[in-house]
Amino acid sequence: MKKELKIDAEDLINALEDHSDSFDYFLDLENGNVVSLLRDDFEDEFEEDPVDLDGYNHEIVENNPERFIFINPIDSRESFKIMEDFAETILNDLIKNTLRSALSERKPFRNFKDELGHLPEIQKEWYKYHEIEMQKIAYEWLRDNDITAELIRKYLTDEKAEE
Repeated sequence: MKKELKIDAEDLINALEDHSDSFDYFLDLENGNVVSLLRDDFEDEFEEDPVDLDGYNHEIVENNPERFIFINPIDSRESFKIMEDFAETILNDLIKNTLRSALSERKPFRNFKDELGHLPEIQKEWYKYHEIEMQKIAYEWLRDNDITAELIRKYLTDEKAEE
């Protein structure tokens, strides 16, 4: 019987949200590790294939295609929709309109985060909301890839191990 994977929620969410051109992300189906590898374009300065913190490199991933699955980031429109939906949950019309306005301007992601920086209580709500929505997306990604797994927090796992 195959054991259920335990995947660090933060690692998977970061991979799903990373739209930079620096890293490719893979899920190790043997142990649930999220592997981040520097993209080939950035490796020219290295003589050898760089190894990530857990000892993975491109050669290991490429030579074991049944073990690793590529994590394609979510579409930025999906991230934008999460911000829009959050703004609609705000009861204070002034704050709601401020967030809506930030999202309608050039560089909406930056503007939204800047506005939240001026609203610490709303920012806390945003972090909770974002976490919940991204966990839903992460579980959907797992389901779409036929992966049975539990999303965990590493720091909680470490605390439980001490008990």
